[in-house]
Amino acid sequence: IYKKRGLGMYVKEGAVGKIRKKRQDQFYDQYIAALVEEASKLQMSKEEVMELIERGYEHERGEHS
Repeated sequence: IYKKRGLGMYVKEGAVGKIRKKRQDQFYDQYIAALVEEASKLQMSKEEVMELIERGYEHERGEHS
């Protein structure tokens, strides 16, 4: 963000992409790494984890089964 005197505040070009990338990295560190570690402890396959993730997306969209 930068100021233009008398005109207001502006977001620098590329800032949104950088912020999104940083948040995605944080998401991986905070959630995905822990998810994979816990799934491994439960001896779950990648396919089983993906099925649970798909179920979560369906629930989020209101596609309850």
